[in-house]
Amino acid sequence: MIEINLIEQKKPFKLPTVAGVDLSKVNFKIIAIAYLLTYIPDYTIYTSWQEELVSIDQEKEVLRAKLSKLEEEVRGNDIVKKQLEQFNNQVSKLKERSSQVEQIIKARTNPNKILERVARNIPEDMWLQEISIDNEKKITIQGFSTSYKSIGNFIILLNESLFFGKSLTLADSKTNEDGDAGAGKRVEVFTIQGRVDSFDPLQQ
Repeated sequence: MIEINLIEQKKPFKLPTVAGVDLSKVNFKIIAIAYLLTYIPDYTIYTSWQEELVSIDQEKEVLRAKLSKLEEEVRGNDIVKKQLEQFNNQVSKLKERSSQVEQIIKARTNPNKILERVARNIPEDMWLQEISIDNEKKITIQGFSTSYKSIGNFIILLNESLFFGKSLTLADSKTNEDGDAGAGKRVEVFTIQGRVDSFDPLQQ
């Protein structure tokens, strides 16, 4: 007995090619993370630092006014002298805190520009699994590719930027069989490491 299925099979949806770029091969996850990280620090951490800086400046102005008034009213009074010393100490501490907050604001470490640069240089036969940057600005990039040559080209392109100071190197690489791609299909699993020389070279 012969059975024939006359029901038309649905063709899988395929994203179009725009301006020579095959959208089905674009890693949208990395791009989405990059744009998300663009706005999070500016609306949370940096805003609170800026508010603290304004509060510190206001406290300094109040203490300066009190200090001037005490200096004019009484001179030679031991009690007032101690109060003046206390106010001076508070002003010095506030100046130190103000300086520290200003330095933190100036040294922003938003990685969105780095992620955008990495996303633009990912070859078509490469997939990234993880990108991490620790407190010492050490960056680690993990992923896999069907071509060992593509990994080398990827490292060269990233080292040409001003973000990493030509520090990126292939820290680890091994060949695995990709079960999703079919029997006998092998991929190169890699780990790239280096240092972030600058999060925004254009502002230096």
